Amino acid sequence: MSISKKFILIYSILLILGTLLFEIWEGNYTLLPDIVNIFVLTVLFFSVIYFIIIKPIGNKLRQLSQEVYNLPENNKLDLPNFSEPELQDLADAVSSAAYELRQQKNMLDWILDHIPAGVVIYQPNIVYANQYALEHLSLDIKSMHKVKPVDFLAKHIDEKTKKQLYLLMKNRIKGIEGRKSYNTELYVNGQTLHVFAVSDTIEYNGKPAGIITFIDMTELRWAEFELTLLQRYLPVVAYHVTITKEGEKFYYISNAIEELTGFTPEEVKSQQNWWYQHVHPDDKECINKRKEKFIKNEKFQSQYRILRKDGTYIWINEQIVILENNNGVKELAGFWRDSTREKIWQFAHNALAKANEGMLRAKSESLLFKYICKVLVDSGFCCYAWIGKADLEQDKIVPLYSYPYDETYASDITITLNQELLTSLGPTGEVASKKRDISLNTDTRTNENIKPWREEMIKRKFFSSAAINIDSDKNKILTLNIYADLPGWFDETLIPLLTTLGRNIGFALSDLNSRERLKYLSYHDSLCGILNINALKSRLLTLKQPAAIAVINIRDFSTVNLNFGYSVGNSILCRTATVIKSCVAKKDKLYHLGGDKFALLVINADKKCMEGIAKRIQKRLAEGVVYENHSIPIFLRIGIAATPEDCSDPTTLHELGMSALNFGNSSRSITKFEPWMQEVSRTRLMLESTIHKAINEESFELYYQPIVNSSSGKVTQCEALIRLNDQDGKPIRPDLMISVAEDLGLITQITRIIIKKVLLQQKIWRSKGVNVRVAVNISAADIEDPEFFPNLQEMLLKNGLNSDIIALEITERTTVEKTDVVRDFIDYARSIGIAIEIDDFGVAHSSLHEISQINFDILKIDKSFIDRILIDERNAEIVRFIIHMATQLQAQTVAEGVEKQEQIDWLKDNGCDFIQGYIYSKPLPTDEFEAWYNVHKK
Repeated sequence: MSISKKFILIYSILLILGTLLFEIWEGNYTLLPDIVNIFVLTVLFFSVIYFIIIKPIGNKLRQLSQEVYNLPENNKLDLPNFSEPELQDLADAVSSAAYELRQQKNMLDWILDHIPAGVVIYQPNIVYANQYALEHLSLDIKSMHKVKPVDFLAKHIDEKTKKQLYLLMKNRIKGIEGRKSYNTELYVNGQTLHVFAVSDTIEYNGKPAGIITFIDMTELRWAEFELTLLQRYLPVVAYHVTITKEGEKFYYISNAIEELTGFTPEEVKSQQNWWYQHVHPDDKECINKRKEKFIKNEKFQSQYRILRKDGTYIWINEQIVILENNNGVKELAGFWRDSTREKIWQFAHNALAKANEGMLRAKSESLLFKYICKVLVDSGFCCYAWIGKADLEQDKIVPLYSYPYDETYASDITITLNQELLTSLGPTGEVASKKRDISLNTDTRTNENIKPWREEMIKRKFFSSAAINIDSDKNKILTLNIYADLPGWFDETLIPLLTTLGRNIGFALSDLNSRERLKYLSYHDSLCGILNINALKSRLLTLKQPAAIAVINIRDFSTVNLNFGYSVGNSILCRTATVIKSCVAKKDKLYHLGGDKFALLVINADKKCMEGIAKRIQKRLAEGVVYENHSIPIFLRIGIAATPEDCSDPTTLHELGMSALNFGNSSRSITKFEPWMQEVSRTRLMLESTIHKAINEESFELYYQPIVNSSSGKVTQCEALIRLNDQDGKPIRPDLMISVAEDLGLITQITRIIIKKVLLQQKIWRSKGVNVRVAVNISAADIEDPEFFPNLQEMLLKNGLNSDIIALEITERTTVEKTDVVRDFIDYARSIGIAIEIDDFGVAHSSLHEISQINFDILKIDKSFIDRILIDERNAEIVRFIIHMATQLQAQTVAEGVEKQEQIDWLKDNGCDFIQGYIYSKPLPTDEFEAWYNVHKK
């Protein structure tokens, strides 16, 4: 090879080496602390290249350099020989090394651009920013070199903090600061970002530089702020407590505790056993019993009274759950909610109902008064009650009867009728002087009119009271006086109910001897003062003319009670009755059947005529019922029947109208009776009777259908299916039976019986070597039943069985309609080892997002899809997708309703895990299933 060619080769090699060095030096190849592993691999790679290729050729290059240097003296050039393969190997090695560096740089750049954190390098202007930083700082590659990190600091940051950050960044450029972390705020495009940052000093392109890694915490800060506001203003107390042998200790309790009890969070947390010391003495025994049950089941809900700081009690609703239970130490989280008003209304309605019953049975004034006082106290509505009579000669109120009998308060105090005396200013005096029918004392401690009796009342814990006028003849003034041990117990929302109570007692009293007014109570609604169902039945017995009836149901009336309260709901109910009466003639009678149902009876009318009246009523009520400047629209469902058009016996008219009402729906708000409705209704009544009997006798029969592993052919599980025969011994359709049971609210009882039977059978099967998991179908009502898991775990424990012997099947429709409740239910089930299966998948059209939020174990593909996998490619593709989706969600699949071998082959080829269907077996009674299993188990 000529000298010129060798020089060209040498020049080329040097040029390649120079390019490699330039790539390393100027190629933005950032050696950060996080790439130590890459650095080690690179060193090893270059070491091999160096010793195998570069060093031998380097020796020849040095020899060449020496010959060139000695040329002037020797006048002679003895050049070493480079073979072309040697030069080619060197060029390849250098090219390979450069390629490896580029690959590693690309990998590092990809990692930095995909981590959920910003990375910024500055000297002092920004020289590098990853994708996260560019997006959050609204920069691009060109503009980032023009700014410094400090340019983004929010303007409202105090000067001291700014100076510290400026100094820190300045020192980074000098290479004299160590790693530091801090929270700060940035201002970008008119918005403030809350960030958490970690900064350090590095060397970048041979010079000291600062590096900042940050995370945008803005959404988290807002969430924390909103949570703080929620805890401050939401009237619910959240707490975290640990219970040991020494007692309970609160570690956290929200600020709402002060509003609820008067105690600050610090006062509660600083006192050992604060909770138990403040529970009402009468409630402690009940709490202890429920607490034992809670410790076993890890869930607990109850209502009880708790002592406030001012010495009074309130009712609270408590829900708690065990977070941890180790070595006798229990860690709990819970919520308290003031349920006092709920308890008041509960007690009040119970008291009024029981009082009305007693009025019908009372045979004398003394028995009536005794019964009224006793039932008001025993129902929990008050703690003391007495009835007094105004004695005009003695100018005071004389007690007649009181309860409890051993309480002498009524006889120990003096209430006068003379309005100039302080002893006439209390609630009883106001009512007795006819100033008002109801007088309330909401707080004994602060009511100035209670001053003459305050000491005696507080001594007996009478913290609130009410006096009620009892309507009687003009010559007798009677008052009913009731007392509660909580302040604020009696308030204005109770006035309509208390007024009704006083009026009803007056009716019972005034007409006690003649029973005429009692008859009025029997035939009139006490709430709205209109005719009731007893009056309707009596009228139909004497009906001789043609007539039509409209049974009227107010839609979603529970929503009105929920949004406005029961007091407003009752008022709206009565105003609705008034509007209905205004739409018809005076001779047409309206009856209150109870709750949100009415009946309108029109004489000499047929169904067509009644339909016109019904439409008129609907239109008028849809315009709204006015209550305190609010217009509340009322929507109705109406069932219509007529005699003699639909029946010859007028006494059945109400029943026919109810049948028509029951067959109405959202698209048909007015339904006229048709003959088939009565037959269906009667069949349903018979079915309801059969279901009630089966529940009482636990006579449901269970059939079991095997589920076969598609790969091994083994039977590892089965599905329990309920069966019931009617009174003639004919099988009742399971779907119809379940539907009726759900309507009657009996489904949870049936589920409990099924699980009980399944567990008993599992205990027997295990002893015989029949090892299968049994899947049980549950309803939405079961999922919302707080006693479901406690009952299930108790039955498992009683039978000595593990939780993995049973699975729970939930329909896809239920998961879609009650996603949040279902998610909590499933999470708890799986936490205790119970498998969850989603049944009838594909029918309810749930979205991928919805189903991905549910942690299930098995997805059961509905039979409607399986039927068409061999004849409809689109349908087959859907099933493939379902199987693939389940696999991705780490769940297994069961094909339901398989009937052909070709279907089995297709399902196996496409990865379906289990097969269920008549091709293996129909659902079998217990003994037949056991025999089938023993034949096929191998």
